[in-house]
Amino acid sequence: MSAVCKLLFCLITLGGFLPMPSPCQGQARDWVEQFSADEKSLKFKYRIHLSPLREARLTEFYAKWIKKLSEVDFNSLDRDQKVDTVLLNNHIRLQARKLQENTELDSIVKQIIPFWKPLIEILQEHESLKKLDGKAVAQSLADVTLAIQKDQTRYKLFMDSRPNLVYRTTLRMEEILRSGCIPTVIAECDTPPPLTPIRRLHLAAKYGAQINKEKLLPLILTPSNGGAQGIETRWHMSPRHNAISNRWLIERRRARTSPPAAWTLDWQCNEADTVPTAPVRTITAK
Repeated sequence: MSAVCKLLFCLITLGGFLPMPSPCQGQARDWVEQFSADEKSLKFKYRIHLSPLREARLTEFYAKWIKKLSEVDFNSLDRDQKVDTVLLNNHIRLQARKLQENTELDSIVKQIIPFWKPLIEILQEHESLKKLDGKAVAQSLADVTLAIQKDQTRYKLFMDSRPNLVYRTTLRMEEILRSGCIPTVIAECDTPPPLTPIRRLHLAAKYGAQINKEKLLPLILTPSNGGAQGIETRWHMSPRHNAISNRWLIERRRARTSPPAAWTLDWQCNEADTVPTAPVRTITAK
């Protein structure tokens, strides 16, 4: 028997005892490469961030991948494939959450610039290689320019008016929170802010927290009993002084995850010179 025949005979004989390759071998890695390639292609094709078509297409794309990974038989994967699958799933969910946050920010931007729609339509037709009507495009751009000029004049009058000082204050807070450089931002408003600035502050705090790697705390001081909508918690502080000490009543009047409560903060003073002898330490439940 020749050497080649012996070698073939050994391979055939041992073939039944050699482990077969896993049917999922390399599958997780293929998913990672496929997702990356598809996501890159979609973001290249839909490059207009304010486009509703882009938001819908990416939302559908992430939802399909999340559903696909949820149907995977996790126990049939080896250790490396399990790690790749978990990391890919977390990455997709993170991208979907970022897309949702950007969509919320875009909805606020669209309220500020109502002339966005004709510009987006022109850009979409240009990207889809459709033939543009020059006269119609020129008329749309002229209308947008006129709308921008009117909004600039109205915005200047709006920002210079005294009742709208609260908008200027919340805009400054938003810039600081978005930078993520300061963990606590305190501002005083003469009237409670409306819902839209509060929502913008929530989104700015989330964005800044990703940069600062910790939660940010925006505080708004308002007169009387407050009443701002969309806030996480509402607190009230009132004096309860007496002849012996400086005492304050702190009330948690509203919170999404905690019931209303109140505390008495007692700042002990020296009777001789009325100078605080130590930092505040005594906090007793009412």
